[in-house]
Amino acid sequence: MIATETPRVDGPLKVTGEACYAAEFHDARLLYGVVVGAAISKGRIRRLDTAEAEAQDGVVKVFTHQNTRPPQVSDEEFRDMVAPPGSPYRPLADDLIRFAYQPIALVVADSFEAARAA
Repeated sequence: MIATETPRVDGPLKVTGEACYAAEFHDARLLYGVVVGAAISKGRIRRLDTAEAEAQDGVVKVFTHQNTRPPQVSDEEFRDMVAPPGSPYRPLADDLIRFAYQPIALVVADSFEAARAA
């Protein structure tokens, strides 16, 4: 609609600072996740002890390759048809470190600060 006026019903609220945005609504059930990356670029995870992290206040769960389901294989409908040839990377699928900062754990907590601290 070129050259036609469009009424902005939210205009006055926005310019006066009274408009509410999605980030301003907080849900008490909201959880936060922080990905933990590998400190090495190639190798294997021999041991991954999450007990200390899970004992921190606010931490709900720490997901690793040890406590997640194995990825489903041969699911053609979910295959990335434009990806280069080879095996797709599936995070938290096994103990093999393939690249630096590869995700090896996901810390879930009731606040971002608690997730990062764990």
